[in-house]
Amino acid sequence: MNIGILGGTFDPIHIGHLILAVEARVQLRLDEVLFVPAGQPWLKVERNITPPFHQVEMVRRAILATLILSFAPWKWSVPVLLILWIH
Repeated sequence: MNIGILGGTFDPIHIGHLILAVEARVQLRLDEVLFVPAGQPWLKVERNITPPFHQVEMVRRAILATLILSFAPWKWSVPVLLILWIH
């Protein structure tokens, strides 16, 4: 299985992220593309970042709104990591 990983703060997620994920899946013949919200990345400690729960919710809603992407509501013990994927 070929899987791509798209990580970032997605603060906010936008159409460019979605186009990139779909194009990567097509061009690289990937089976899945995983969205991995970064939470509070160490490179942006001086910047106010949207709380991880809201980052995850923004990504979830963006993926659901596309009709061609899907969301997997996985539960994690670490609240800053949630993986969303395209089928």
